[in-house]
Amino acid sequence: MDFIRLNVDNSDHDVARAELGLAQRSHYVLIDPNGEVIRRWAGPLDPDAMAAQFNAILEERGF
Repeated sequence: MDFIRLNVDNSDHDVARAELGLAQRSHYVLIDPNGEVIRRWAGPLDPDAMAAQFNAILEERGF
């Protein structure tokens, strides 16, 4: 799993932001290896809650 941070204030990231529909800070997108969006979150995230959601997604997909 790779984590990529896009700075909404950096114009170099405008294309990626537009493709992913990112319009604000603290917006997270989980993308599968085929480029399909699996889930979106907005706002501050509790690391434990996010880990639980990742584990649930992996379990749903048979990993």
